[in-house]
Amino acid sequence: MPDPKALPDHGPQIPTDDPRILKVTAAWSACMKSKGFTYSNPQDALDNPQLIPKTSERNGVISVQHSADELKQASADVACKLSTNMVGISLAVQSAYDTRYVEGHTQALREYSQRIESRVREAARISNEEAKD
Repeated sequence: MPDPKALPDHGPQIPTDDPRILKVTAAWSACMKSKGFTYSNPQDALDNPQLIPKTSERNGVISVQHSADELKQASADVACKLSTNMVGISLAVQSAYDTRYVEGHTQALREYSQRIESRVREAARISNEEAKD
């Protein structure tokens, strides 16, 4: 029996190897390189340990201080995402995969939704019983 908490087939595919994603990622990478940053993909830029902002806490308030290098990279990242339409292309591709997933799993998703609704009703019933005690 499948995990009742899991989406059918583990949910929609994440299209990391789709040619459109590969193409826009390569364009983003080339744009970043032209601005002095060498990354294969946006996640690599986010994971750069040299560009972690400094945080401090005072009286329960957390402050974040970004370095000049971090701000320069972030500005380049945004400029490259805009110039390549990376976000628009990625969203369109993911949306197409999601639509195909929903169309191919209509009955399984309906059953999944019914299982969740049943669990919510059961939780409410238990909660109401405990509230009466």
